[in-house]
Amino acid sequence: NVNKLVHKFTAVTTTDLWETNKQIFEWLFGEGVTVEQDVGSGKKAQTVRIFNVEDPTSSDNEYLAVNQLTYTNANGSIRPDILLYINGLPLVIVECKSPKLQPEKQLPECVKQFERYVETNDRAFYYNQLMIATSYDRARVGTLFAKAQHYGLWSDPYPLTKEEVGSDNPQALLIAGILRKEVLLPLLNNYIVYDGKVKKFARYQQFRAVEKAVTRILTGEKP
Repeated sequence: NVNKLVHKFTAVTTTDLWETNKQIFEWLFGEGVTVEQDVGSGKKAQTVRIFNVEDPTSSDNEYLAVNQLTYTNANGSIRPDILLYINGLPLVIVECKSPKLQPEKQLPECVKQFERYVETNDRAFYYNQLMIATSYDRARVGTLFAKAQHYGLWSDPYPLTKEEVGSDNPQALLIAGILRKEVLLPLLNNYIVYDGKVKKFARYQQFRAVEKAVTRILTGEKP
C-alpha cells in the first residue's frame, strides 16, 4: 500500500498542469486518498493523510529547505533558489532577487522566473501550493499562474507579534507569518481554495480574522 501511494503521487500522467495541481491538492488537503487495508477489523477503505496537520511540529512531518536544486527534463533545466519540502513533496517555491535591482522590477522578475520554470518543467509544480517572491526589502506570496499584481503582502506575523519576530522587514514578517512549522501546514490545509480557474490563498487579514473568530467562538465567556 505504501508503494501504491508513492506511485499514485509520482506517476501522474496528464497534459494539464492546472487539473493535476488541483487533484493533488485534494489528495493532500481535501478528501485525501484511500487504500484497502485491514487494521484489525477486516479489510476496509482507509483514508491516508500524508501530513499531520493537527500537530505540524510532530515528527510525522519532515521539513526540508533546499537551495539551488536542479530539475532536468527534455526541455532543459531549472534551478529554483529555494524549495520547501514536507514529507518529500515540494510544496513551496521561493525566488530571490537582488534588492539592488530597480524596486519596480524586483518582484515582477521573480514571477517571470516562475513562469519560465513552469514552461520548462511543469512537473515540478504538480505539488506546489505557494510561490514566494522576495528581494529582502520586498516579499509577496502568490499561487500557481497568478500574475505579479495578485501576489500579496504578509504584513502581520500573527499569532506572533512584530516584537517577537524582532523585525519589521517584509521578508522577515512573511517568513514568520507563513513559513514557520507551526503555521505552514494549517495555512495550506485551511486557507487555499480553487475558484474556477483561480487558486486563491488568504490574505494575512483574513487569516488573522478567522483564527481570532474561531478562538473566540471556542473560548468566549459570553454566548
